[in-house]
Amino acid sequence: MKQSIAALLLAVLVLLPACGAQPVPEAPWQTACRETGAYLQTQGAPTAGSIGGEWAVIGLRRAGLLTDEMARSYKAAAEDYVRQAGSPRLHRAKSTDTSRTILGLTAAGYDATAVAGIDLTAGLSDMSYLRIQGLNGPIWALIALDCGGYAIPQAAEGEEQTTREGLVSEILSAQCPDGGWTLLGEASDVDMTAMALTSLSPYLENRDVQAAVERALTCLSRVQQDNGGFMSWGTVNSESCAQVIVALTSLGIDPAADSRFIKNGASPLDGLCAFACVGGGFRHSDELPEPPAVAPTVTKQTAPVTAAARQSHPNSVTASQVNPDRTAAKQVASDGAIVVPIEPDGMATEQGFYALTAYALFCRNAPRLFDLTSLLP
Repeated sequence: MKQSIAALLLAVLVLLPACGAQPVPEAPWQTACRETGAYLQTQGAPTAGSIGGEWAVIGLRRAGLLTDEMARSYKAAAEDYVRQAGSPRLHRAKSTDTSRTILGLTAAGYDATAVAGIDLTAGLSDMSYLRIQGLNGPIWALIALDCGGYAIPQAAEGEEQTTREGLVSEILSAQCPDGGWTLLGEASDVDMTAMALTSLSPYLENRDVQAAVERALTCLSRVQQDNGGFMSWGTVNSESCAQVIVALTSLGIDPAADSRFIKNGASPLDGLCAFACVGGGFRHSDELPEPPAVAPTVTKQTAPVTAAARQSHPNSVTASQVNPDRTAAKQVASDGAIVVPIEPDGMATEQGFYALTAYALFCRNAPRLFDLTSLLP
């Protein structure tokens, strides 16, 4: 009896400090993720499109923040988009429009093979069509087809049949001598390299893929900035950090701990969070274009380098496509000085959020960001 009482008292003494202990403070990436998720939930129902559409749906769904109402609203918008196109090829030259929509619908919990009576995966069945958009086409077709474990439909007569093996081979054959990938030229681009790695991540049993991945990781480590961030098209920016985080977590690599990606004590997570806005969201970059001769409002698309960089993404948009409610413009003061926006950039926010969500999933040993098979009915 005395032993039982003593054991009980010991248990109480052990538990008391824990009960009164202060909660462990959030890491900066956790704060940015939580605040950005809350911010995105205030931005209205998701639509079909690059900004405020599929990328937001994916991040919110994987973070457990996408409501049923938001999912239904997105589905309705996507169905309208598909009806207007009247074809599984949602754009005459950009297959990534179809790939992005497949990803969004799958994340929302809907079968992409039955959208307004159209099988969207059929829009990815012709390899020659995918190549029109350069390497972007095959990369995102592979990610989209794998996201829900979709079978590839038979291509029409006279078309070149898409296969998973063919997509992997297409991506491997485009690897640059320096180990990365690019959309144009021969020098690797961080964003394209990261997206290629993400697409290849389910195929690591392939020895050729393994070798290509190791070369690409060496390339990314070599070009990482001293603050943990990354540069694309001459600009250090948040989206490049986001793409690298998604790629590393997809490969089972901890971006906060792997020594190859720690520079001066800073990781890609630190590089991304350097662009976090107070209250949620992310800036694209802190590098600003030259002041114009006239001083109107300058949008994020003004800088030629930034605009060119964004054209390498499947979610690139023109200035006319940007929702002004989601994107803050840079303002030019009367003295010509450009004022850095304190409000979030739409594209940077959605990519930053899904990247931090990808890391949260990695920490929980959950399926990688674009593995959405468990979300289908």
